Amino acid sequence: MPKGVALLITLLLSAQALPGQHVPPPKFSATVQLLLQCDDAPLKSQFTSYLSRELRSLGDVAIVEEKPDFQISAIIMTIQTREDESPRGFVIAVRTTKPETTEWWTAEWLKRFLGVVGVEKLKLDLLKVEHEGDVHNLQFSLATGSLDHVQQTCLQIIADFDTEVLGPERKLWDLTHR
Repeated sequence: MPKGVALLITLLLSAQALPGQHVPPPKFSATVQLLLQCDDAPLKSQFTSYLSRELRSLGDVAIVEEKPDFQISAIIMTIQTREDESPRGFVIAVRTTKPETTEWWTAEWLKRFLGVVGVEKLKLDLLKVEHEGDVHNLQFSLATGSLDHVQQTCLQIIADFDTEVLGPERKLWDLTHR
């Protein structure tokens, strides 16, 4: 047998799990899209930076621009006591949603999980189009603070997202990928 073929066979066999070896399941990961609106550009930049940093620090989250697993949307407004003075603080409303993905909706899926049989392709395609833009509201919060507490607020927002949203998702992942 030529050396190259023997080397290729050796590499292929070593890359595959041998009988009795445990192959670890894939690790949980999620994608998040940040959508922030703010009446003050520097404040928006601060929130974007701190929220992004906290999300990345979770280790199993990637920030994306399209097709996210989760969306964190926030409206941020400055607070000032009089019109002629500079802002003293902020208020932030945060909504976390999970966009509906219908790409996995198939006739087989409908049959196995919902007991629906005989769905025509055209009707299934219409169902997918009808529900593609749906979102599931997962979390809503409101916070206020002084301008020197932006970082702490972002830390709390992402800690709550990690506990209340990603925590259950990780548990479900672990249950289905054992």
